[in-house]
Amino acid sequence: MKFISWNVNRKSIENVDLIPLLEINPDIIAFQELRPARGKLPEDMVEDLSEYLQIWNNIGYGMALFTRRRDFKMMSIDFDGRTMTLDFDKFLFVNLEAPLLFHFGSEDYIEWFKVFRRFMIKISQIKPVVIGGTFNVMSNNTDIPPEDALVMRNLLKTGYVDTFNELHPNEEEAYTYKRIGRNFDRRMDYFFVSGDLKDRVKAATIEEEILGGNHRPITLNIEI
Repeated sequence: MKFISWNVNRKSIENVDLIPLLEINPDIIAFQELRPARGKLPEDMVEDLSEYLQIWNNIGYGMALFTRRRDFKMMSIDFDGRTMTLDFDKFLFVNLEAPLLFHFGSEDYIEWFKVFRRFMIKISQIKPVVIGGTFNVMSNNTDIPPEDALVMRNLLKTGYVDTFNELHPNEEEAYTYKRIGRNFDRRMDYFFVSGDLKDRVKAATIEEEILGGNHRPITLNIEI
């Protein structure tokens, strides 16, 4: 099963080049910062997306899920609209747009992730979990804020696995966010899976050639 997560930097759907994504043949596409279409979609895009059920969360973070899988029982939106959770037959999938340290401040940022960490532990007791999206936590730089280092350590203590790091432990120069025109390259987008799915991960990649803003799409191929 293939997942894609992509933060498209406040674009509307008709301005996103979906062709490179669809060539990957994903079962689920999780968007962050995706704005609703302005009116009717172009005909070619309607055809391209005809296999996908589109589920939008317009509370404020531009989140949406496009899924070819129809075997979900319910969908919930939590954390003031920062998560979308689909309950499929064999797993839970969470689309995430986490807060930025810069916007929240140190104390509130750490507290938000404490609550989210408890959420991660709770849902992993229900069934296997895949979480994809913009965590906004830097993990592979020597100059990362101490708050980010603390948050990442605590996330990994839940028993979840950072899939890209699990398969590419020596890739220190792998980035999902590149600030255009500035020397600011970070890995801030992730697929985490609960520990019971660790050995089922087949591939985890960063699609560096697919452009569209500061963030790059990330992919996960896993047996579920």
